[in-house]
Amino acid sequence: METSSDPTYLLPDYSKLSDNQFTQTLLTSTSTIINQDHLIEVLNQKDIFIFIRQLTQLLNRLNYSKLQHEQWSYYYNLGMTEGIWNGRVSKKMADANSMCYTYGRSK
Repeated sequence: METSSDPTYLLPDYSKLSDNQFTQTLLTSTSTIINQDHLIEVLNQKDIFIFIRQLTQLLNRLNYSKLQHEQWSYYYNLGMTEGIWNGRVSKKMADANSMCYTYGRSK
């Protein structure tokens, strides 16, 4: 179940788009008319269409997760090399920023 704390919550859900909307989204991402004609031909097969829709959803989530990992790795490395933080957060700071709720409290 997706919640507002789910990092992929705001990503588009391709399963909720109509078939026409999803097809148009794919067609706008192709570069040439030849590619579009071939894509339309392939998308007319229902089982392939469903597979492409599911694959697109998974790839979108994967790429978003990779981007988020790269971003947090960069911030962590920057913080550690510049001495901005030491890797630990005080309980007071964690409570003030709802970190215990979002990331869980250690026992």
